[in-house]
Amino acid sequence: FGEGRLVLVDPMTLRKPAASVLAKVVAHREAVLQALNQGAATLQAVGIEPPLDRASLFEFVDGHRMRIKLDDHRLQPEQLQQNILDEPDRYSPSAALRPIVQDAVLPTLATLGGPGEMAYLWQVDLIYQVMQVRRSTLWPRSSATVVDDAIAETAGRFGLTGAGLLDAPAHLTAYDSAMFSPPPPASSDLDQLRATSVKLRELMRGIQPDVPASSSQRADRAIEYHTQKLIRLVTETRLARLGKSKGDLGRVVAAIRPHGKPQERTANVLEFIARYGWSWIDQIINEIDPTVMQHHLVRMTPTDT
Repeated sequence: FGEGRLVLVDPMTLRKPAASVLAKVVAHREAVLQALNQGAATLQAVGIEPPLDRASLFEFVDGHRMRIKLDDHRLQPEQLQQNILDEPDRYSPSAALRPIVQDAVLPTLATLGGPGEMAYLWQVDLIYQVMQVRRSTLWPRSSATVVDDAIAETAGRFGLTGAGLLDAPAHLTAYDSAMFSPPPPASSDLDQLRATSVKLRELMRGIQPDVPASSSQRADRAIEYHTQKLIRLVTETRLARLGKSKGDLGRVVAAIRPHGKPQERTANVLEFIARYGWSWIDQIINEIDPTVMQHHLVRMTPTDT
């Protein structure tokens, strides 16, 4: 971990030391399943939907991964335990058991997880007791949204600065071009257009006795509709020149919530490296304090490196 280096562990190298743990899971399978169900009930009691519905093992057979259900009445536990110990490379844990195996075979100081991961790590807490494994400390992973100078400047035109930039989706939903109309004299011609439309409709009502009522009403509605449509079009065009159109705000929203999801759920790390250069890794490490339990907004400046 010195100088920013990350050590990766090939899980295949852990199969042999994990074999005794998996064999013990099979030996205590009923208690393990009961612990998982109790964990689910605990989450439900506080309004969290349990993410795990089973604890199982996997066996590799002819290149295919086959699930071994711990509650399968056909299971022969003694034989399975021996198979695991004899051929450890063939067996691996499911998501419910993976944290327990990790903490049993590695000197794990802390386990980082997002909201979904934390939920299932809480759910398997009692399995640690069944397996007599000391669990590592749980720590929520840092959460951040990254924006560049252009997006931050565009958001600023809408009064969205600092953490307020994250409110952009709500502002887009409530967007009304009238809120950002250019002040006079830039809007004086549109005021004249509105006044002319009103005058024309008044003239139409003056000749109403000489035309069918339905025709007069259609003409009145058409004048109002097309006048308002033209005003919106002109307003949007002028706001676009100022960088304050609905499309501009939409680009801000697309940057911080791509495809309507949090950026960190959809963006790939290589995307940020391509955009900001390798130095973005050091920048974001310096910007984010992992001890602060809040969502971070990180402003980045693209580089040529």
